[in-house]
Amino acid sequence: MAGKKAKQLTLEKKLQNALVPKEEQPYKIPNNWCWTHMDSCNNFERGITFPASAKQYENNQNLIICLRTANIQEKLYLNDLIYIDKKFLKNNINKLVKNGDIILSSANSKELVGKTSYINNGSVTTNG
Repeated sequence: MAGKKAKQLTLEKKLQNALVPKEEQPYKIPNNWCWTHMDSCNNFERGITFPASAKQYENNQNLIICLRTANIQEKLYLNDLIYIDKKFLKNNINKLVKNGDIILSSANSKELVGKTSYINNGSVTTNG
């Protein structure tokens, strides 16, 4: 019905919606695993858009680190950082990197697209 708020799903219904039906599972997995739809277990956030003139190379309290494709090498390279004003987040705190996040290069050159880094308790694992 138009104008009515969508009914809240129960935890059981959310789980049922997340699971991939057996006939759609492409291959067998261990018994203690389960197939789920990607959108039920993750959130994809693209980067921040800002003008080139907004880049700064010295940090201060009003700025945040902006990770770029160049930072995702054999390990997360943190020696060549740029900083931008927090206003470019547009109050979207999901764009801030936190423990458990996977950073994925989704732009730039053919050689760099797909490079990843995993943030785990402050340490970083990469897959170049």
